Formats: sequence, C-alpha cells, structure tokens
Amino acid sequence: MPFLDLKAAMCTLAVFLGLVAGTLVADLRAHRNHKSITLPDAMAWSMIYIGAALVFAVYLALNEGIGDMTLFLTGYGLEKALSVDNLMVFGSVFAYFGVKPDYHHRILHFGVLGAMVSRLLFVTIGVGALALIGRPMEIVFAAFVAWSALKLAQGGEEGGEVDHSSRWYIRGVKTWLPVTSQCDGHRFFSLRRATPLFLCLIAIEVTDIMFSFDSVPTVIAVTKSPMLIYSAMVFAILGLRSLYFVLEALKQYLTHLNLAVIGILAFVAFKLAIHGIGGLDISPAVTAGVVFGMLGIAALTSWKVRGFPRNLP
Repeated sequence: MPFLDLKAAMCTLAVFLGLVAGTLVADLRAHRNHKSITLPDAMAWSMIYIGAALVFAVYLALNEGIGDMTLFLTGYGLEKALSVDNLMVFGSVFAYFGVKPDYHHRILHFGVLGAMVSRLLFVTIGVGALALIGRPMEIVFAAFVAWSALKLAQGGEEGGEVDHSSRWYIRGVKTWLPVTSQCDGHRFFSLRRATPLFLCLIAIEVTDIMFSFDSVPTVIAVTKSPMLIYSAMVFAILGLRSLYFVLEALKQYLTHLNLAVIGILAFVAFKLAIHGIGGLDISPAVTAGVVFGMLGIAALTSWKVRGFPRNLP
C-alpha cells in the first residue's frame, strides 16, 4: 500500500510538472519578441492557464477523488483572488521605474519564477510549523490573514505615491551593485551596471514575498496537503502575467473586487481561528461556495454599477 501511495504521488507530481513546464515554454516562445501585450492576447493566455489548472483538477478528480479536486480549485480561486491586489501594486512599481509596456511581460516572467521558488519555501515552512505546533499555529495564521484584511480595508498604500528608491531592498541593491538610471532595452544589466529594469524586478519580487505572508496561510486554511497547496498556488501564479494585462484594461469595471477580497480574507481568518481555538471546521464545499460566491457577486455588482465593458483596447 505505501508503494502504491508513493507511485500515485509521483504520477501526480509528474502531471503537475509537465503542465507547468509545457505552459511556461509555450508562453516564452509566444512572447519572445518583447512586444506590448494586447488585451485579446492576454485574455487568450489567461484562458490557457486556467485551462491547464482545470486539466490538473480533472486529473485529481479521476485519480485522487472529487474531494481533492474541490480543495485544489478552492485554493486556486483564493490565490487568484488575492493576486488582484498584488497586481495593482505591480502597476505602480512599473510606473515608478518608468518601465515601458514592451518589457512588462519579461519582468513578470522572472517574477513568476521567483514567486514559484519563494512559495515552495513558505509552503514548506508553513506546513512544517503546523505539523510541529498544531492548532495554535492556525491562530497565528488567522492573525496574519485578519491583519491583511484590515490593512486592505483601510486602503493600504497608494502605490503611485510610494518612493521605492527609499525602500531597504533598493538601497541594498545600490549598496552592493553599481546602478545606472538609464534603461538599455530589455537588459537587466548594462556595462556591469544594474538598470532600472533590474531594480523593478527586485521590487516586484519583494512585493510578492510580502503578499505571500497572507496568501500561504489562506490556502493552508483550505487544505493541509503540501501538494495541493503548492499546485494551487503555482497554477494561480503562472497566470499572473496575463491576468495583469487583463486587469489593467478592466480594473475600472471591477470596482467591487477589493471588497470581495476583504470579505474572503475575513472569512478565512474566521475559519482558521475557530479551528485553532475550538477544533471546529468549515467543510470544503462551504468554503468553496463562500469564495466563489463572493467573487461572483463582486463581478456582477461591479458590472451593474459600471456597465459591461465595451470598446476595450
């Protein structure tokens, strides 16, 4: 039986890695010319990445059961929802460093690779801490998620007003590396000097790491399986580049999406807290219903207020 379990786990891992590698290679080949991403192209690639996640979900349903598929899709939906606020900040980072739209995809590509590594580290730490400490750790996670919800409800930082040059990570780069204020095409380094594109990449990576402090506990609230947690996060992260360009065009029509994210974070904090304190649990089906229900209501009410988008670029 242990051998069969190991064999099934290795097959799941192989399918996961195959889908991730295949979509990454295809995306790189399609966008190797450093051109601005159009909305139709971004929407098409968003559908491709969502399709890859759904293929993996179907595989889980056929080989691991409907329960695992539900947990994966709920975690995937949560990570997608939480990434919206992240992507809005990315827009302000690009604007601050004066990065041309032609190079946004390149920076986001390397940002995605870095995010995959950092999520693996944080998932390992989070699941390990939960296994060692037990339910009290869920209370700590609940506090992190509740703090994120409160910060988002208060408006967070106005991304366009942030002076990124004063941030510790940018000061650190300038301490250790010579930096030029001039861009040199798509290069991160020019004449052995870091360009604004490299500084922008560092800002994107650190921003993503900061956001992972609430996203990792949030998905852990759905499932304790490291494979399901990490796969849900990676499939959501893979689609971030395309989603960024879609949101840039549609953000004025999704005015209530932030409210949905705040509500989801508050719900997840509550779910973690009641399980950590009293051992009470909320079923995966109810969790999935709350998450996707809030997102659906936010989309519908936004379109009712702003109208359905027309004449998009």
